[in-house]
Amino acid sequence: MLITLGGVGFYYWYENEYFVSTEDAQVAGDFIDITPKISGSLLEFSVEEGETLVKDQIVGHIDEEGIADENVNSSLLRAPINGIIIKKEAEEGQYVQAGSTLAVMVDQEKLYITANLLDF
Repeated sequence: MLITLGGVGFYYWYENEYFVSTEDAQVAGDFIDITPKISGSLLEFSVEEGETLVKDQIVGHIDEEGIADENVNSSLLRAPINGIIIKKEAEEGQYVQAGSTLAVMVDQEKLYITANLLDF
């Protein structure tokens, strides 16, 4: 019985000495917005929360009526990074302003942990 109690005591000492513990940790990352370059009606916006996108993938299209031919490319919405959609804030048919946030992405390769460490 003494050996068992000694083993349990050693285990708890070892865990507290060599490992960090917390009850308040979160996974975080840098948020990147998908924003339109022009204002207009959102004709197409084909993304869903949780969807993985590739950089420069076309995800939407804004009504280009009244735009000069050389600026038609600015009516396309593209993914700014390789990443995952974590929040979708716009829907098809909605009027959007240039620079407004349509969706929020995060790069899965650049996640980090934030934690409040406990002191024993």
